Order: sequence, then structure tokens, then C-alpha cells
Amino acid sequence: MTRISCDKPKYVITKITFAEYGNPTGTCGDFRHGNCSAPATLRLVKKNCLGKPKCVLLVTDEMFGPSHCKGAPMLAVQATCTIA
Repeated sequence: MTRISCDKPKYVITKITFAEYGNPTGTCGDFRHGNCSAPATLRLVKKNCLGKPKCVLLVTDEMFGPSHCKGAPMLAVQATCTIA
């Protein structure tokens, strides 16, 4: 499970600049796509998180679809919060 939240009161998630369920690399601000991922990840993260102060995402193939990674897939998300 991954929790995404804005750290200031009255702020909401207004932009998802990166989302990958697979094997992303890097750190926040410098994420890069790996060589395997579930194609619907960005759309699903936006659908579940935009306009909300926080959201919870289940990090599973059932949520995002198969990533086709050889190892255990992980979820990386980079979001922007602004005042509502």
C-alpha cells in the first residue's frame, strides 16, 4: 500500500508528474522509467488521487495490471500539491 498526501492543510493533489508500477529508478524529482511497467499506472493514479488531500493505492497487479517485471514490482509516484 502506498499513501500519497499533501503536507499542508487545505492543499490537494493537483498534478501527477510521474507514476510507474514496475521497476522505476531514481528518487523524487528525478524518477526514470524502468524496462517493465504496467501501462495504465499514470491514468489510475490520476483517477484515484487528483483533487484530494490524500489517497491510498494498493500496490498490486489487481490495481494496476501486470507489470511483466521479473522481480517484485514497486510503485513510484511524484505528485504536486497546491492550495485548494
